[in-house]
Amino acid sequence: MSKDWREFEKRVARIEAALAPSGAVVKSPDRVRDLVTGSYREVDASIRYKVGTVPVLITIECRKRTTTQDDTWIEQLASKKQKIGAAKTIAVSSSGFSDPAIKTASLYGIEIRRIEELSPEEILGWLKLGSVVHIVRHSTLKKYDANLWAEAGDKSSLTLAAGVIQAFEEDLVNAPVFKTRGNSKTLTVNDLWRAAQQQKPDVYEGVPEDGTKVRRNIRIELPKGLIYVETTEGPRGVKTLLLGFDLFVERVETPAIMAEAYAYSDAGGPIVQATEYLTSFLGQDLQITMQSEVGSNEVHVTIQASDVDAV
Repeated sequence: MSKDWREFEKRVARIEAALAPSGAVVKSPDRVRDLVTGSYREVDASIRYKVGTVPVLITIECRKRTTTQDDTWIEQLASKKQKIGAAKTIAVSSSGFSDPAIKTASLYGIEIRRIEELSPEEILGWLKLGSVVHIVRHSTLKKYDANLWAEAGDKSSLTLAAGVIQAFEEDLVNAPVFKTRGNSKTLTVNDLWRAAQQQKPDVYEGVPEDGTKVRRNIRIELPKGLIYVETTEGPRGVKTLLLGFDLFVERVETPAIMAEAYAYSDAGGPIVQATEYLTSFLGQDLQITMQSEVGSNEVHVTIQASDVDAV
């Protein structure tokens, strides 16, 4: 499969993903079991979701050709749709469909779509993007302390084991010295800090976006028996973590270069208009897709690494 063809399939999958109901899972490509033969059949994309307790499968098949698609392809898709148990199949062409194909699609419950490219002049002032501003949040750990759950017979002040102290000295943030209940997983200060940010989403509130550093002291209370660390008296539960951070936020602006603009249509005309832009951040090439349903003021934006193949 050519890269150009695969890009066409991924583009269709992104459009349908934005239009799909909440909770739907869109995958491109996908393999679906043939209900007759038991073997797996590849589809260009699939949409899976549930209505109540009933699973629903919609498949998407694409053709990037220069000639108008006739009803032969539609008949093939109708047979495949029945054998894999799809509720609907969406047939997408870059070159449109003949009148017989449109009639056959209606007979067999095949939805037809067409993608056609638009010129920059046609989208001037519409879904226009000149640059992207990235809000980057930084944190530097400056101090650390922990209160431990003592056990009967412990000394008045518990001391961390020599191996733990050494690991902290080598890399305070990423030393895997904490263990969960049953020693099933090791954690670092960085892991606990990330968890704390989920519990305290306002930790960056009030930090200016000009790079000015702000000191914040974070206190993390932990239930007894959840997280352990090795001490000279053996493993002891961590009661409280006290973390002192320098936080700063910066704005990084990168140019956005338009790659494609296109309309996504059914038999009645355009239903979605979209533009795709390329940008980069921290050495990673990114693709930004902006699309809007015709007649709607809402714009759906997706950002993904440009080298990611799956949707």
